[in-house]
Amino acid sequence: MARPRAACGTYAAYRRHLREKSPVDDACRAAARAEKARRSDAEAETRVAEAQERSGATVTSITKPDSAASTPQIDVQAELHANLTLVKAAMAVVGLSDPSKLPALSKRHSELLQELERAGATSESEDPFDAFFSGGNVVGFTAAADRKSS
Repeated sequence: MARPRAACGTYAAYRRHLREKSPVDDACRAAARAEKARRSDAEAETRVAEAQERSGATVTSITKPDSAASTPQIDVQAELHANLTLVKAAMAVVGLSDPSKLPALSKRHSELLQELERAGATSESEDPFDAFFSGGNVVGFTAAADRKSS
């Protein structure tokens, strides 16, 4: 007994239309778009997870407050740190797939650092990324002694 054909409105039916070179109906076309979006989202999640694993950063999930509860106090520094971690992970992913988006992410990275500074957060150590562009000692070698002129 043959297997039943997939009903229209599914991704399998969309693939059947393509394979049989028959006209694709709207329901199958919508199912194909939904499947493509699902796969794209899954791929993006995988890339972010891999970038977080490489960088050692973790992003905690942000939960929405209950509508019945009173307005929660927002920890500005924690939110800024979470955004900074997210931007760093995005920079790692985008650097591999689409380097043309790095300048915008870099700008946002700098803006977040400035906002953290204004919020009174002190960073544990200077970010090498910022140190490099400000002309700081990125490598950590001691500065060479001034030479005497002869």
